[in-house]
Amino acid sequence: LRNHYLHTALREKGGAYGGGASHDSAAGVFRLYSYRDPNIQQTYDAFASALDWALAGSITPEMLEESLLGIISALDAPASPAGELKQAYHHALFARPPEFRAQSRAAYLTVALPDLTRVANQYLRRSPAHSLLTNESRAPEAPHLPPTPIP
Repeated sequence: LRNHYLHTALREKGGAYGGGASHDSAAGVFRLYSYRDPNIQQTYDAFASALDWALAGSITPEMLEESLLGIISALDAPASPAGELKQAYHHALFARPPEFRAQSRAAYLTVALPDLTRVANQYLRRSPAHSLLTNESRAPEAPHLPPTPIP
């Protein structure tokens, strides 16, 4: 989603400074995001169509392999001492011993395109939550979000 759809839709066509998609296993959240984005509604429209793009068979086996290698690379990357401590905390909090993490790492390597379709339909076809951090002058561009000013 990030490299083959959202980059083009958000940055190249929409003018956002950046954006993407990520999964946070510690929080159990899949998120689509953009930042320094001049086109709020266009970006929400791109987010809505991103899942349709993925489920329409646009993801190739090569794209999947690239994504899986990125996940494995992130899992294997060294962390700072603070990052190691944060990881250890989350592993303990969510009862993820080293054996579980090794099994999860191995399972990533078996993911196939039908798995993406099944998971996307099961978990991502729900009504999404929206959140927007912007200044007062841009808030009217997102009328479906109730304003919650930060003091």
